[in-house]
Amino acid sequence: GSDSSSEDSSSSSSSGGSKKKKKKKRGKSPSDEVRIGAFPKSEEFRGWKNTTYSNVDSAARRKDNKALKWIQKCEDFTIDDDDFLVQDELENRSRYKALLNKRISVKLQQIAQTQSQNVPLLGARILQRTEAALKEGRTPGGRELLRMVMRYYTPHAQMVEYYRLTDVQQLKLVDNNLEAFQVAWYKWLAGLKE
Repeated sequence: GSDSSSEDSSSSSSSGGSKKKKKKKRGKSPSDEVRIGAFPKSEEFRGWKNTTYSNVDSAARRKDNKALKWIQKCEDFTIDDDDFLVQDELENRSRYKALLNKRISVKLQQIAQTQSQNVPLLGARILQRTEAALKEGRTPGGRELLRMVMRYYTPHAQMVEYYRLTDVQQLKLVDNNLEAFQVAWYKWLAGLKE
């Protein structure tokens, strides 16, 4: 009776050879999700930023570095914010960039809503920007929101020298461990702007 018909349908669906043949790799379509961690404390930002860039580049599923260069433009503050938005809109004509931009936006909005305890003001600003964009009939792009994050963590020019001096004063040789000191030194040097 009914048991044999359910067996027949399950055996035909489990063989699924034709279904597997229809599934093809999506080629250059970006990943369904971009992994971005919770907003960090300021001293952890460099690592967070580098990981975010790597994850966006990986999610783009491209063999070249175009996605990496595309996302790194978020922290180019020589470009005016309005010009950046126009440029972003033009670049979103590329299918993979448009999809990637939306996925980054969704992830950053999720983080702003649920994982911004280290920087609640940043989370609130992102949610306000999102609401304003929705009232304009658009969703904010991921690069637009990531640019807000970059700007939030960018130190003011007069404070940079103070923090550089403070940071270098904290470098110490502990237990004659020269290797650990070198790692800390190279991290400090990597943080300097040229």
